[in-house]
Amino acid sequence: MTELEILTALSPKHRVGALAFGQDPFSGPQSTLSVDEEIHFKRENDLKKIARYVRLVDCIDDDEIDEFRGTLSPDDLFNILVPSLSPAGGARPKALVTYDGVEWIAKFPKRGDRWDEPLIEHACMTLAQECGIAVAETRIIQEESSNILLVKRFDKDNIGNPLHLASGFTIADFIEDQT
Repeated sequence: MTELEILTALSPKHRVGALAFGQDPFSGPQSTLSVDEEIHFKRENDLKKIARYVRLVDCIDDDEIDEFRGTLSPDDLFNILVPSLSPAGGARPKALVTYDGVEWIAKFPKRGDRWDEPLIEHACMTLAQECGIAVAETRIIQEESSNILLVKRFDKDNIGNPLHLASGFTIADFIEDQT
């Protein structure tokens, strides 16, 4: 899928931020996939499965990724990719999840991480809060021997309307793996 196809395939109901996409400028935001839009929103018990997929991909050598992809049928790719497409965007694997009855953005370790990025981000967010900086609530959970960062949804107003946002990397014009 191209980046445009991914953007227009994602469900607008749970999207992150205020940008939305649709098939035309008149029908409003909508998914172009003929699947239940709830497929993009995960439940607490899905985190273990997602963490397992992330760990499996981490075990594949770079030169074997294309070979691995070639072993999958179109149905296999659909079943793996569609549930993992996240409206949260960004370079880090993410999922929108309900955990303990609250909506969170789950951030997973990424292939090639040099250190425990979810744990480091949680520590930085906690430190920022201790310094009086307004930040989203975070917490760490463990699944499949991996730390997963949960960031409480900060991108909606009190009645659920999307709010504009930009990541720190976007504002600073940084590329995560090159900083």
